[in-house]
Amino acid sequence: RELMARGILRRHSSSAAFFGVLLCVACLLSQPPPAAAAKFEVFWNSPSAGCLNCKNASDRTTPAAAGLRVNPGQAFTGANASEIVIFYKFGLWPLLTADIVGVPCWVHDSKPCSWNPWTNYNATQNGGVPQAANLSLHLAQVARDLDEFLPDANSTAVAIVDFESWRIPAKTNYDSLSLYVRYSEKLVQQAHPTWTNQTQINEVAAAAFNQAGIAFFIETLKFAKQLRPSAKFGYYQYPMDNPEINDGLMAFWEETDILAPSCYIHTPRLPV
Repeated sequence: RELMARGILRRHSSSAAFFGVLLCVACLLSQPPPAAAAKFEVFWNSPSAGCLNCKNASDRTTPAAAGLRVNPGQAFTGANASEIVIFYKFGLWPLLTADIVGVPCWVHDSKPCSWNPWTNYNATQNGGVPQAANLSLHLAQVARDLDEFLPDANSTAVAIVDFESWRIPAKTNYDSLSLYVRYSEKLVQQAHPTWTNQTQINEVAAAAFNQAGIAFFIETLKFAKQLRPSAKFGYYQYPMDNPEINDGLMAFWEETDILAPSCYIHTPRLPV
């Protein structure tokens, strides 16, 4: 409600959907508040089709019987994904790896540790970071992935892109994702070897990452909706739990049909 009150859904007040993804269940609020008038639905998206024919009846999954919206035959993706599909593979995103030297402070926050333990960067896919990537190659793969995982051009399914390797904006790539920020700074230093002002280097690197990264997210949505105009698209983990960051992504929300924040319920471990 706080997110909606802050205006993220101003342009989508009649059509936006809010998703809470919990393990294999996605919950849809098909209309914004007031809650009393809202329609709340639960979607099932799990590779559970193999449980349909379990020998023991108690082992068979029957989400539809519980009132959940589920793909025919409990299909995970493909031609029968008429209700919901989550893309774990969608496009050719820039990806990066690096070696870690010493102990990262996000693993063990006591001296000696390092907040920048990265070395030996390796751009494993499409330039490594968005500002060094080829967006056209990415979108071409998006088209192929849509044909494979959501082949119906007239699909009305809910479509969630689950991309978690890096985030927008740059400052949200902390801890184990900070290699994308450090590598971006390294590229700026390579391009401007005479620069000595680290603040300037960091700011230029973040600006380049943000401009290209947000373009990757937005153009992916635009292109996917061109190819599947009746489906509803969004990204897992967005919006985040920081209103200031969310408010800075208004151009992104303009293209987003589905809000799918990461919502987990952590319960204490039960005694054995």
